Amino acid sequence: MAPPGRRPSLYVVNPAARALEENVYVACGKDGMWWFWWSWAERVSVADDVDQAASTIVRVLASLLPKD
Repeated sequence: MAPPGRRPSLYVVNPAARALEENVYVACGKDGMWWFWWSWAERVSVADDVDQAASTIVRVLASLLPKD
């Protein structure tokens, strides 16, 4: 998504638990490196490591409920 006047973001949701959702952004940090960021301004991972970002997002948005 790239709403006017806002940074582009990716909306991510756990289909098994719709309440587990988040917007993830990519932006340059003060250190000059590009990072994936959570909406609360915490780094997910460096933007060059998409696999690490995906793993972190999956872990954070994982449901703790037992699977049927």
